[in-house]
Amino acid sequence: MKADEVLKKNYEVKSLSEILDFVEGKDDPPKNVVAVTFDDGYQDIYTNAYPILKKHDFPATVFITTGYCGREMPLTNIKLKMLSWDEVRKLAEGGIEIRAHTVTHRALTELSLKEAREEMFRSKDEVEKRIGRRVLYFAYPKGKANRELLNLAKEVGFKAAFWGEGMIKVGTIPTL
Repeated sequence: MKADEVLKKNYEVKSLSEILDFVEGKDDPPKNVVAVTFDDGYQDIYTNAYPILKKHDFPATVFITTGYCGREMPLTNIKLKMLSWDEVRKLAEGGIEIRAHTVTHRALTELSLKEAREEMFRSKDEVEKRIGRRVLYFAYPKGKANRELLNLAKEVGFKAAFWGEGMIKVGTIPTL
């Protein structure tokens, strides 16, 4: 069975914003609720995932590494094409939540707090300017964060920040 069929059959797909509302107690969550998220902003989100999301009317969130938009991002042995700003705007216009994921994709735990603040602020600011909407959520590159970085995300203006596996459980509040 394909992933989209598994989601459709077994889960209620909600936006990340809706799931955070459940976690904050604004509403009771459905039994099997899930959010679809993508980190980094690879171009195949637009070409491969977006048509499937639209077909099933699934909401999703994309955390964008702004410094690589329209370019290639080097990984271990390959370079992957990243979303262009035009594609990012089209995703946003199509109902996909666009959020911040730094400028350079460096692990913030390896930077000074000044550098980390700049990475967070510049990515938030750039996404907001490009899509014309507030950006309240942030995902830490490489899933690495600490208490100082959580506090920093709050200072920069994020409502919630994510790291690690991305599992949200009722009773745990990822909001800042």
